[in-house]
Amino acid sequence: MPIPENIRDREYAKFVECDGNTAVRIAGCNLSGTFTPRGLSVDHKNTMMEVSTIATPLPSVPLSERNSLSIRNLSATEILYIGKSDVVADENIGTTAGWQIGPNETYNVDITDSIIIYGRVASGTIKVQVRELA
Repeated sequence: MPIPENIRDREYAKFVECDGNTAVRIAGCNLSGTFTPRGLSVDHKNTMMEVSTIATPLPSVPLSERNSLSIRNLSATEILYIGKSDVVADENIGTTAGWQIGPNETYNVDITDSIIIYGRVASGTIKVQVRELA
């Protein structure tokens, strides 16, 4: 069944040619500025580390110009709690309660190198893998 003229025209009107390219119409071609992609464009770093009952920065030295961070809990049994430097290894204690990363789970976040995430466990020591992208 062919698309009725009024629907086709209405959809076509959502697009515009801007600088020789087809683009979605936002405000005509009046957009200005510079678009900077923020994917992997500078560097990347993998860090294997241990986390214990003491709040530990993940990683100890952040990758310069970082914009993405992945934290993988390599423990088969223990929960990794992440948060600020005062993170508590308990999900039931107010604003310092840690965000839980379960055994063999990964946490991904878009985050700059100026923000430090800390990790700790309730008991013992676990291995953690940290991946940073810049």
